[in-house]
Amino acid sequence: MKANIRMELIQANQLIGFSNFSRYQDRKEDFIDGTEYEKIYLRMAVRDTMDNQHISSLEARISPKDRPRELQAAIERYDSCICEGLSREAAEKYREKYFYVVHFTKEPDRDKESLYRHFYKRQQVQRQARAIAALRENGSPAAERIHGIDAAAAEIGCRPEVFAQAFRYLKNHSVSQKLQNGLAADGVRKNRSIMGTYHVGEDFLDVTDGLRAIEEAVCFLNLRCGDRLGHALVLGIDVDEWYEKKSNRILVSKQDYLDNLVWLHAKIRKYALTECEAALTYIERRFDEYFNEIYMQNLSREDYRNVVRKAAEYFDGHRVIHGYHNESPRFGINEYYDAWKLRGDDPELYRDGFFCPKPLQSDEWDYHGINREYPQNYRIRYHPETAILYYMYHYNQGVRKTGSQIVEIKVNPRMIGAAKKVQERMQKEIASIGVGIETNPSSNYLIGTFRRYDRHPVIKWYNMGLTCDPELLKACPQIQVSVNTDDQGVFSTYIENEYAYLALALEKSKDSEGNLLYNRSFILQWLENLRRMGIDQTFS
Repeated sequence: MKANIRMELIQANQLIGFSNFSRYQDRKEDFIDGTEYEKIYLRMAVRDTMDNQHISSLEARISPKDRPRELQAAIERYDSCICEGLSREAAEKYREKYFYVVHFTKEPDRDKESLYRHFYKRQQVQRQARAIAALRENGSPAAERIHGIDAAAAEIGCRPEVFAQAFRYLKNHSVSQKLQNGLAADGVRKNRSIMGTYHVGEDFLDVTDGLRAIEEAVCFLNLRCGDRLGHALVLGIDVDEWYEKKSNRILVSKQDYLDNLVWLHAKIRKYALTECEAALTYIERRFDEYFNEIYMQNLSREDYRNVVRKAAEYFDGHRVIHGYHNESPRFGINEYYDAWKLRGDDPELYRDGFFCPKPLQSDEWDYHGINREYPQNYRIRYHPETAILYYMYHYNQGVRKTGSQIVEIKVNPRMIGAAKKVQERMQKEIASIGVGIETNPSSNYLIGTFRRYDRHPVIKWYNMGLTCDPELLKACPQIQVSVNTDDQGVFSTYIENEYAYLALALEKSKDSEGNLLYNRSFILQWLENLRRMGIDQTFS
């Protein structure tokens, strides 16, 4: 009976995929939240974890709240449960070792008739982000317990753009407080900066789609050196092997497929991948087909002309240089890609069909409604074709309905080859930015498609210490990585186990002739490097 009950709470089956994992993760709420077991669970998750392992700091995730008082009460309650029974001095020592990361929850857009995509979710995220900011501004000690923000849960159907404004708002949120005890030279203390993690590239319907989501997270959320990507498996998986397991067929919405085509086209050109010229021709042909079906059939010439006239009157009245002179639109793949770049902006700014920033942006939330770091060319927002395509993406019900239709695509081999090349170049870009990747070996093994720990992408991303071959070292992107447990309750693991699994797998790894691939002392040095990077990546 114990074994059977355990199998209902611990992921022990051989099924793969995020939805399978979610069944187990969600049961914590069913069996624990609001019961007497909650206190025990909190102590086990935090205090017992620190007592039983060699941990210098621990990040505890907490759900956001709609009001600052609710968030404060939750943090105080969790701290009280975790430190229950300890002396004041002992409790203070524990609190110095763990802190909180507020994690927003991804959800599919369930209301297809809403004003624009993810309208209600965006409203909720805004309330929750403002609650975090208000708690910091109130000077509450609970605010000091929050070191970072995160967005997790199933990513299919909920893209980074939904959380873009909230991440920019909170990551740039700064509060100065007057100190009465004179701890600072000028009597003023600044609240700590909030760092960001975004879980992405673990659950995806197509490799290109997963890679695009990673770039959306970095660009739309303005992730910087010190911020992190959670999992990001698509950045290191064997692309050929992944498509082979799918029999080179994918199920994807028409909108996502169109976006993937355009994005991959832009990456091929950006990286000057001359060997992928055939893929460009294929993409351009497919773009015409899907763009006409989703967008052109839902845009009348008269509607476009009305937007142009209205925009010209508005901009002329505000003495803004604009491109609204021609009433005959010229839509192409480049204009569509420019419109994709604007998806980090608040859709409210385009609700009339053109970019209409609020005249007074004294409110920090409104200020960050515009992504001021991406794209570099700010003025593409004033291009008629670009703005109206972004408007249609969000507000045109015909576009949303047609784009949501699911199609089965037999993936062209040229597209697979292009995705492989783009993946390689993106690895180097992530490394150069300094954004770290949280790897979770057991979680990735159980949710992902690789069946051996020595096939985990972490070995592709970072190999310093694992080899002394200069060619292998040069070829590796050397991304900042760390080893983590993910949900250690669901996967029944400890952080020390995760290092042990990697060590054992590498010690047993052999080449085609049966020779050991890795030296044991090199493996230990590599793990030590990962350990140090993990400490560097923490938000403590």
